Amino acid sequence: MGGPLNLPHRLRLSILYQGASQPPYSYVIDGDANADRIGVAGSLFNDIVYVPRNPGDITLGLPDGLGGFVAAPASEYDRLEAFIEAQPCLSRQRGRIMERDSCRNGWLASLNARLTTTVALTGGQYFEVTADVVNLPNLINSRWGRYRDATTGPSVPLLGLLGWDTSNDRGVYKLELPRRGVVEDAASRWQIQLGARYGF
Repeated sequence: MGGPLNLPHRLRLSILYQGASQPPYSYVIDGDANADRIGVAGSLFNDIVYVPRNPGDITLGLPDGLGGFVAAPASEYDRLEAFIEAQPCLSRQRGRIMERDSCRNGWLASLNARLTTTVALTGGQYFEVTADVVNLPNLINSRWGRYRDATTGPSVPLLGLLGWDTSNDRGVYKLELPRRGVVEDAASRWQIQLGARYGF
């Protein structure tokens, strides 16, 4: 939506706000956890993660460099636990395979402005100068208008399948925790573009 406003000295200000609800997504396993031959060798990952209740509810490992794996230290589960607790869509689904598309990116919004002035010339001619400001809040305050990274697809890898835990009859997983909420510096900076038009 826009809101043009006439200002003194032949200036005209327009504000443009755009907002959109971003699409849902699911956390998935990098690998073929259910042996349906989908998710092998970098193909589409479709096996949704099981959200563990506690450290005894999942087997975590680390690659050993020889094609196998070794048991992961307790700190790896601590990392997973912190990630789960920070994501409400995960923390409320402990003890089960998460529901597909039950996580959602936040509201995406932008506020831009255009300042225009027109200088009348002889014979109906005119000269128009415009200044477009992208991400106006960031121009006002460097802590405002920050763009935080969001998922771009419906499936986000959270765990990678390493092998099989025969004693517990379940997979062995390594952490592939995605970045969440990291400020994208380039996209968060305000920008200005100047333009001019001659009319006759």
